[in-house]
Order: sequence, then structure tokens, then C-alpha cells
Amino acid sequence: MAEGGRTLRYRFAVSLFTSGSSGLTWVILGAGGHAAAVADVLEQRGDMVLAVAGTTDRDWPCPVLDSDSEAVELAERTGSLLVLAVGDNAVRQRLMAAAPSLIGTVTSPVAHVSRAAVLGHGTVVMSGAHVGPGAVVGEASLINTGAIVEHDTVLGSSAHIGPGAVLGGGCSAGVRTLVGAGAVVLPGVSIGDDVVIGAGAVVTKPVLGGRVVVGNPARVLEEF
Repeated sequence: MAEGGRTLRYRFAVSLFTSGSSGLTWVILGAGGHAAAVADVLEQRGDMVLAVAGTTDRDWPCPVLDSDSEAVELAERTGSLLVLAVGDNAVRQRLMAAAPSLIGTVTSPVAHVSRAAVLGHGTVVMSGAHVGPGAVVGEASLINTGAIVEHDTVLGSSAHIGPGAVLGGGCSAGVRTLVGAGAVVLPGVSIGDDVVIGAGAVVTKPVLGGRVVVGNPARVLEEF
């Protein structure tokens, strides 16, 4: 069945991901649901997806590669770019370190990124997201669907701001920080490295590194 599934994916590799494309060519690092959302963003841009890399049960309309090394080889051979399409912060950090010169930065055409903001290399900004003026987003970060990173906020590398999450103006968040879906960090609040903010939490005061916080107002659930 796996072999037949792979054949089916190759057969439809000239479907919506390639037809009428006039933009850049990409190989997606990741093959799950988030990778599908990134593929949708690339389609919106008029770009072409050559393949995805990873383990998946999804019926992709393009080749599915078994390993990241295959993805790197394909990108080098075809002059394509790699896009980070995994939600796990540590994995994105590792992939960025492995092939930094091949990884591109992607912004959805229906996101808003201020001209006065700075996006780090390899960052992905999904549909409906907003990055305000003076904001600085570290490399390999993910600003997910509908997330808001307000003015003058600074994010460390490999951070993930989940769907619908809001970071008020002048916040800071450290490396590999995860702000869960719908969470709110009030203006000016600082967040340390490797912090996990639970979905829907409201963070009203600084959070030290290596904490999991949940609730409204947010409280420490775990330290690691």
C-alpha cells in the first residue's frame, strides 16, 4: 500500500502545486498538517512545491521524500529552496543549522509584516498573521495563522507563536519559546528561553526560562 501511495503522489505531482506557477521552487521540510498549511501559503504566492520530506499518512499531490538529506540533495540539484514546516521548535533549530544556505523565508500574501519589522532567516509567517513596526523575529521562527506580534516586540530564534496568539507591544520572548493558540502576552512582558505558554493563557508578568505556564492569569505549572 505504501508503494502504491507513493506512486499516486508522484502521478499527481503536476497538480495544483505546479500548475501555473511563476514564482520560486520549494522543497518542504515536514509532511504533516502544518506542512500542508505551508504548502497552501506557497500556492497562494504562486510558488511551486517540488516535494515534501517526512513521515506522513497524508495523500500529498507531490513526491514524498523519506529523509531531510534527500530534501537537501533535491534542493541543491534543482536550485530550489527549503522551507521549515514543522511546529517543533527544536527540530526547526536543528534543520536550520544543518542547511542554512538553502533555507528560505516565507510570508503569506495575506499576512501583514511591517516594513519596519525584521524577520530572521528561515522564518515562516502564516496567513492572517501580523508583525508590527519595530518587531524583530529571530531566525527559524514560526508566526502561525492569525497570530499577532505587535510593535517593538523581540522574539528569539526558533520561537513559535501559535494560531491566534497575541504578543502585545514591547514584549520579548526567548529562544524556542512556544506561545500556544489563543494565548495573550500583555504589552511589555518578558518571557525567557524554552518557555511554553499554554493555549488561551493570559500572561501578565515576566516568566523565567524553562517554565510551562497556563491559565488566566498565567501561573507556573511546571519547571524543567
